[in-house]
Formats: sequence, structure tokens, C-alpha cells
Amino acid sequence: PAVIRNHLLGTFTAGVYPIRLDGTATFFALDLDIDKQALQRARGEPGYAQQLRDTLRDEGPRLLRVLRDLGFAPLFENSGYKGRHYWVLLEEPETADVLHLLGRMLLAWQTPLLPAGLHLEFFPKQATVKGKGLGNLIKLPLGIHRKTGRRSQLLDDQGAALADPLAALRSVTRTPRPVLYAAIERLKTLASGAGPLVVPPSGGLR
Repeated sequence: PAVIRNHLLGTFTAGVYPIRLDGTATFFALDLDIDKQALQRARGEPGYAQQLRDTLRDEGPRLLRVLRDLGFAPLFENSGYKGRHYWVLLEEPETADVLHLLGRMLLAWQTPLLPAGLHLEFFPKQATVKGKGLGNLIKLPLGIHRKTGRRSQLLDDQGAALADPLAALRSVTRTPRPVLYAAIERLKTLASGAGPLVVPPSGGLR
């Protein structure tokens, strides 16, 4: 409780490693961001910077609709810097390899559809964590972004800040395992059909 209180107060900003010690996770997250090259260009071109902001504003709700169409009920967040986060909380812990499979297929499907200048990441990024590694950290919602000093905000379907984000946290729908597995099977069907879903060489569909 003390960590969360200080995170919300802005004393410090807390993050979380999705994969737990038993190899499971209780959530997965997508991170939609402006990529580094586009960000560098935007620093010297105000017109391009505004174009990127407009593109991100439009793309954020589109990806939210994609996740909802798969059966998920994400928390939609402005990260406080250059992107949007989508948090899907699970009804029960799931093994990281199952979530990693979902993530690979989601990225393979959606990355080719992203406008220029944007990229997408999935957490957890690993199927397993070995040795002393903890995996990759993601910043928790509603904290202060240390680079900009801006607080992250939970958003509505159109991308506007929610007036009562804590109410949204209290009422969030957790995804049951059958819904998660149905989404994976649907993505596998897309991969085996004529759609644009192609898994990167780092791993094959199973």
C-alpha cells in the first residue's frame, strides 16, 4: 500500500515485471508508441510533430476496438509521454508462454497495419524468465512520467481522460481463461488463412 500511495502521489514512479516467480502473469499489456526515428524528426519539425500526435490520437481507439473484438476489456491509458497502454487483467493467473504466444500473434497481425512512425510492444515480452532475470518492466498506470512530469491518464473509448480513473480501476472486467484461449484460436485461424498475420522468424506458431 505504501508503494502504491507514493506512486499516486508522485513521490516516485513504480513499475511491474509481468512474469511472477512461478512463471505466470495476472495481466498482459500492449504499448503503442511513437518510434525513436519519428520522435527525433518531430523535435525539429513542429508540423510533423502535430501530425504524429493526430495519428496517435486516431490509432489509439482503433487498437482498443481490435482488442475488444477479440473479447478483451482493456484499461486504455495515455502513458504521459509518447504512447498509449492497453491493460488486460486476467481472472486467474496464466502461464507466460501462453500470453507470449498471444502477443506474438497480435504483433504479427497489427504491426503491418500501423501508420508510419508508430510501433507496438507486448508485455510479457518473454515466454519464460531464466536465472536472475526479471523480464521487462512496464510503468504502472496513474503515475508521473519522470521524463515529462505528466501524469498518465486512463481514457474513454474516444481517447479522452476519464473523470474518475479510480472508479474505472475498481470496476474493470477481468478476462476469463476461455475468452483468452478463444482469442488465441481466432488469431491462429487468421494466421492459417489469407490474412496478413505472419509470425516473425523468432518463433513459429504452435
